[in-house]
Amino acid sequence: MTRIPHAIKIPDHLFGCRLPLPCERQAAHSKEPSSLAVHRMLGFTDQQEGRTLVLTRASGGAVPTIHLPDGTTVSPDLPQIQLVAALSYLEGDQIKGVLRLVKGIQGETPGSELAYEQVLKGVLTSAQRKVLNAWDGRDERSPWSGVGIIPMAPDGSEFAFARKDHLHPRATYCGRLSLIGGNIDPNEIISDWGDQAAAARVGMLRECFEEIRLLGIANEIATAARYFGPARATCYLYEDDGQPTEGTIRAFLAPAPSTEAWDRWRRIFTKEVDGLGEANPQLVTLAELRGYFRQDAAEAKERSAYLKGRNAAEVKAAEGALAACYSWKRVHGLTRLKHPDLDDETLSELTGQAWRAIREEAQAQNVFPMRHRGNFAFIAGHASPIAHVLSGMGIQP
Repeated sequence: MTRIPHAIKIPDHLFGCRLPLPCERQAAHSKEPSSLAVHRMLGFTDQQEGRTLVLTRASGGAVPTIHLPDGTTVSPDLPQIQLVAALSYLEGDQIKGVLRLVKGIQGETPGSELAYEQVLKGVLTSAQRKVLNAWDGRDERSPWSGVGIIPMAPDGSEFAFARKDHLHPRATYCGRLSLIGGNIDPNEIISDWGDQAAAARVGMLRECFEEIRLLGIANEIATAARYFGPARATCYLYEDDGQPTEGTIRAFLAPAPSTEAWDRWRRIFTKEVDGLGEANPQLVTLAELRGYFRQDAAEAKERSAYLKGRNAAEVKAAEGALAACYSWKRVHGLTRLKHPDLDDETLSELTGQAWRAIREEAQAQNVFPMRHRGNFAFIAGHASPIAHVLSGMGIQP
């Protein structure tokens, strides 16, 4: 039986409904299909269509049952935090499915809002309806919000990060360092998982198990994670017009409990093992990290001064064209013009091949990181929340 710690209460709407395990194709920018992560969290080494999860209550905990395509079932005995990560993933996937459906209905039946609601209610599964009802009326979040975790050597001398490779969808991020983690999408409802500290922990668990492919190490890192609260971050790299965006990172530090544990952890952050599902692993010393802090602070100051007195359209005209050359949207449009009669699936596959070839050529020509958008070491202003965490540990950033 898998027991959930009292600090993380599973929402009532997740019990009793049948949650499908998604099976997505591998995207052109990824090392593996993104949906493989949730199958791995639930004890499988592959992904397969037709698997569903049903969660039932039991004394002192919750029992997950996986229904297989052949009609049989399995009840995996999972580490408690691993199950929470999988539930968060599946809950978010249900909302994304609803939103895709909503978008399709709106495109086909514009006009009467009442008619649209009636159609929507008629086609949702019971699981989607329960999750959607919980999602309605959720609190609004800041313009963008994320969660990140920093594995650290016991003596604070070394840290683990990810480096976005040349296949990251946003070209201005390629070649730069990043926290292990990701965005909390506006459609997620982890804010309903108890208080905000518990909600942040759920987001951290999901990202940890999504990003780190070796589940034993992911469990160790997630168990060691300490929450240091939300920290503000300013990103100068995301918008096409170069304007800064303000957001919040919910930051965690995971100090290895021993040198032996750190030796196990750090191996997955080397090219020899590469235990990350996205991006490339990167080990950084404390001295190097302090250098990156100074570098990003200087870049932010210079970038802010540059943007003063220039409107967004002017900056976009001066800087946007280069990044646009490497965008999926542009390559997709060119592919459609070249092959106007292709079905969407074939068009997407050809687009992926062409886009990947363009990115690989850019990498060979040392295009990344794109210095015209600033010599930032980290994406999305991540240097600020990292410094916030180190200060909380008594380490001078």
